[in-house]
Amino acid sequence: MTVFRMFSKMDGDRLPVTSDSAIPLPEILRSGVRKNAAVSLKIPGLPIASRKAKITHYRVDETHGNSFTLWKSMSEPQKPTPEQYAELEAAGKLAELGPATETPIADHTASLDFSLRRQGVSLQVLVWE
Repeated sequence: MTVFRMFSKMDGDRLPVTSDSAIPLPEILRSGVRKNAAVSLKIPGLPIASRKAKITHYRVDETHGNSFTLWKSMSEPQKPTPEQYAELEAAGKLAELGPATETPIADHTASLDFSLRRQGVSLQVLVWE
């Protein structure tokens, strides 16, 4: 559900994406995905040549925006108490990874580096004036 909240924040242009660290499907099926990924994201073609952009980083993973992990830690209650329900509802909200940061934009390109946990999804929202 939380990923759909993330999707609702997406509008505007879609960007082509490539990876130099793609894992072939047969290897994933054989070994799984077991480690965090170091992500280096370059976003070219921005409508401004230079300045700074504010970045809000949203994350869904085992500990962010994930009520299922909390539910499991509560011993999987089939009928949560009102207090548990409130905690689960809060844990299922889209979570910012931390406070907003800034990144420079140079030559119409922003560069972002971050770690992505296994089975995690990140959304980076850039805003500039």
